[in-house]
Formats: sequence, structure tokens, C-alpha cells
Amino acid sequence: MKGLLYLSLIILIATILPLVGCNGSSEEVFKGYQLPPEREEGTTVELVIHETYTDEEHQVFQTIVDMFNEDNPDITVKVERIPKGAQWSRLTQALATKETPDIARVEMEYIATLADRGTILPMELFWAEDHKETLVEGAILSNTYNKRVWGIPDQIYTSALFYNVRLLEESGSDIPDSNWSWEDLMQLARKVSDRNPDVIGLSYGSSLWELSPYMGSYGATIYNSENKRIEIDSPEVVKALNLLYGYQLDVEGWTGSPIQSFINKDAAMVILDSNSIPKIEDSGIRFGVTKLPHGPAGSVSNIDGTSMVIFKDTEHPREAYEFLKFLTSSKIQALWADELGQLPVNKDSFKNVDVNKHPYLEIFMEQVSNVIPKPALPNYSQMEELFNMEMQKVFKGEKRLEHVLMDITSELNGETQKD
Repeated sequence: MKGLLYLSLIILIATILPLVGCNGSSEEVFKGYQLPPEREEGTTVELVIHETYTDEEHQVFQTIVDMFNEDNPDITVKVERIPKGAQWSRLTQALATKETPDIARVEMEYIATLADRGTILPMELFWAEDHKETLVEGAILSNTYNKRVWGIPDQIYTSALFYNVRLLEESGSDIPDSNWSWEDLMQLARKVSDRNPDVIGLSYGSSLWELSPYMGSYGATIYNSENKRIEIDSPEVVKALNLLYGYQLDVEGWTGSPIQSFINKDAAMVILDSNSIPKIEDSGIRFGVTKLPHGPAGSVSNIDGTSMVIFKDTEHPREAYEFLKFLTSSKIQALWADELGQLPVNKDSFKNVDVNKHPYLEIFMEQVSNVIPKPALPNYSQMEELFNMEMQKVFKGEKRLEHVLMDITSELNGETQKD
């Protein structure tokens, strides 16, 4: 077998192999589940929701919950805060004891795992088409497993290009804009480093999340849902990453923490997500943000975030969906964006966001319209961990790119490479 991975990786992969092609429990839930009878007029309902927001986010969320409760006197939503680090252990315990809440906020990477275990309900049981069509498409696709949507996104983020205005001006360089290609950007990055060897023109990481925009702009997909195959070794992925690897050989732009390189003024440009804005603003750097450069498939970014799921054992699934519909409505999402400076998940709210208060949101709202979805796969986090570990070795010069991509893809798909 070519490119045999280390024993430790084989052990890790053994936990991932069920990742491709699992669909039993999720399909059984959809086919076998019957919605409970609609409640009688005049009766009241109490819903419990587990959430993991920060203190600032929680205050805004509680305001939204209070608004819903006031508008719907027959439904009372109660909020239980869960420490973010304890989320999965609490969920596992709740599932084991069959004491799940009605709704829970979870990381998108857990969606497929929960669906595959048959513990959450697909949104197809409830969808109002006029609701679904208003939500950011990439976020919906990131919640889609076995052709059904299992969560409603409540918080999303995507990446764009940040640049240090002073460092670019000192190198006599142009300010990048949305018309640039990746080749244009690499040329600019080389120019910056040539003029000032102490400055990295473009700093980048090696994680699957960080490299997804390069892949997506070349038309790559990480997972092909039709043939249920991970395609990290596709020609599009190889071409995209070879462009970056060629730059690495010339300039060595790879760093363990691109955001820290940017804050330390060691890097002139960096690709960061929308959640990075407060930290960059606090650094005092004079910076700008623009859309990512384009490849053959256009300017494509990544997407991630959290979603709200409805548990199968809830006695009030319709009311749970009504709350999520309210939470992700245009009015409420504009409120969320204005108060927190975060991307709304409802496209109709974009025009109502106060971009004077949060000027950089305009770029991210435009960028999020074209993203490479995060694959909804059981044990996605283990797949990402394997990819990240191996790609670090590529950028350190320890392994060849094509061999690593073939090895990872082969192992994740349960294939055997032959000499």
C-alpha cells in the first residue's frame, strides 16, 4: 500500500470509517416518525432550550425569547445555559437518560452524528418554503445529511481577506479588491516580502477550514453526496493547493496562527472569518477587508457556525419549529446583527442591517452568498483532525502534497491503494 500512514493515524481512521455511507437511523426517523396530534385550543406549552452563547450573545438571545413569549402567550420558552466546553457531554448524558431538551444549539459538525443516531427531527416535517428560501443557502447545505435538513442555522461565519493598509503602502503595493485572482494576490504577496523580508505577504494556516476557500474557488467539493465519497484528492483540490504550496516554497507564508501573525504586524494579508473583526479592531491596526480573490469558480469562501435542532422526544415539535422560525426571521436576524455585529442567517435581513454601525458586515454578507458548504458527516471532527495533521507536514516540507491527499482520501473512503 502506497503512502502508509503512521499507526496512530490508522487508529484514528478506524473511528472514521463509518463516516461515509451511514444512513440507517436518520432514514428510519423520517419514515417512522409521526407528529403528535395538534394541541387543543386554549392549552399552553412549555419549551426548554439549551444554548451555549457568550454572555453578550445570551443577553440578546434572552431578549428575543422574551419577545417570542410575549407574542405567543400560549407558548413559554425557557432557556438553560450550557458551558460551551460541556455541550457534547451534556447532550450525551441527556440522550442516554432520555431527558433531552426540546431544542438545543449545537455546532454544525454534530448535526450528522445526531441525525445518524436517530435523535433529532428533519426540518422537512415542518418547513414553510417561504422560510427555508430566506436562509443562507450554504448554511442550509451544511445542515443537510442524506438529502434532508436536520438543523436550522442560528449563527454563521465566513471568511474574507484582511489587509494591513500601512504594510501595503510601505511596500508600494496596490490595495487588493474583489476583482483580483489568486494569482494576482500571490504576486502581490511576493512583492511585499521582496520589499520587506521581515513581513509575510500572505499568512495562512493548513486546516481544512482555512484551505476550503482555495479549494472552493477552483470548483472543488470536499464531499460528493451523490456517490457518498470524500474527494479531497480531486484535480481541483490538487490545483488549488499546489498554487498555495508553490507560494510556500518561495516565501514560507504558512504559520500556526495567521491571526496572531496579522495582529503582530508580521503579515500584510490574511484570510480570517467574520468573528475575528473585534479582535482585529482591538489591535489598533489600520486594516481593510475585501472579498476573497476569484478562481475558475469565482470568489468562494468557507462557512461554519451553530444550528438549532429539535429532538425526537419533544412533545411539542410544531411549537419548537415556530420558535426557530421566529428566531431566524428577517426582523430578528437584523436585530441580532445590529446588536452583535454578526452575520445574520436570513438573507432578507441583509438590507436592514446597519452597515454604518458595522461597516465590515457588508463584505461578509456579500461573501457568504458563495461558499463551499461544510460537509455534514458523522465524525466530521475526526476527519478534519486527520487532514489538519497531515497538511501541516506538507507545508513543513515533510511530505508531498499529492501523496498526502491520496492517502487521506483513500483511508477515509475505506479504499485500498494498490501498487
